[in-house]
Amino acid sequence: MQYIDSAQYYRMMVLQIAEKESFEYKANCASYTCERGDVKGAIRQFEDYLPSLQSGDRRYSIVASTLAYFYWKNGQPQQQEHYLLLSAISDLRGAILENNALRELAAILMERGEYERAYRYLTRASNDAQQYGSRLRSMQVARLAPVISKAYDAERERAQHRTNILLFVMSAALLLLLCFLLFIVWLLKKRRMANEKIRLMNEELMGRNAEMLMLNNRLSALNAQMKEANLIKEEYIGRFLELCSALIHRGEERWKRLNRLARDRKLEELYAELKSQAPVNEGVRMFHQNFDTAFLNIFPHFIKAVNGLMGEPGQDSPLPRLTTELRVLALIRLGITDNQKIADILRSSIATIYTYRSKLKARALNKDSFEEDVRKI
Repeated sequence: MQYIDSAQYYRMMVLQIAEKESFEYKANCASYTCERGDVKGAIRQFEDYLPSLQSGDRRYSIVASTLAYFYWKNGQPQQQEHYLLLSAISDLRGAILENNALRELAAILMERGEYERAYRYLTRASNDAQQYGSRLRSMQVARLAPVISKAYDAERERAQHRTNILLFVMSAALLLLLCFLLFIVWLLKKRRMANEKIRLMNEELMGRNAEMLMLNNRLSALNAQMKEANLIKEEYIGRFLELCSALIHRGEERWKRLNRLARDRKLEELYAELKSQAPVNEGVRMFHQNFDTAFLNIFPHFIKAVNGLMGEPGQDSPLPRLTTELRVLALIRLGITDNQKIADILRSSIATIYTYRSKLKARALNKDSFEEDVRKI
């Protein structure tokens, strides 16, 4: 406390004789203010004064280092470290050997646990102090050096211990990897042997699979034919049961009408009714209509496919209606190929049916296989 009072007395003396814009006045005024208890006032003075100095100048280093001391007294360690760094940078730029900042930074880094950096900073500060010949700085470094050196050596020993453990772990991992590679090689040999057995079995199975494939293809074809036959049966049975019912109903109505004419002795009308072909033609029309509708329900793209076989552009019929030529081909598609049967079904002569088939075959792109192609539609 006596030394501080003496320092304050001499600072007051300097303030009385120094020019107010001089460095001596500014430095002693800020220190005097700080020691009087106004730390924030001292900080403001040096904060305003520091920008007027150039980094690399000894005065800049002193002001920055003193500002760090002020911030330490004010309980602001981050600002303290900031200005110590600025002071150290200025010392390095100006080749100033009386550096106090590096030593203070070394102490801060040691408390933080960064022993390697603390050791480097303290070593540099010690070398500069010895070269400069400052006994005070050398004594300050000497008090701090054993602590940092001991901590640094302990950290190196811990790092070496971690390195040894890491090397041991890596060696164990490499050994395990080698064992794993040998195990993989053994597995690959077993896999090659298994693959060879599988290849021989596959060759044997391929022969059997070919036979099975042929059987499956035949079964698929038979299934397709059965599905088609069932569809044809379902469609035509329903249609022709309905047709038969309608024809029976019309026959009953006509029989009743003829009975009435005979009972009333209207012989001329009776004769005209018996002579008329209208009922027969109506029955044929109904038969054709039902046949066309049923067939096109089963084979909706039949007309377009036939046109394709003849090389003619065509579209699917928008109405369930076939021409006589197409009915001949429709019966062929259903498996009825005998001219007599076709003629009986369509109520035409054999010569007419033969003519239709000849004309259609002549118009086809592949004349020899035309009817076979129709059966495949």
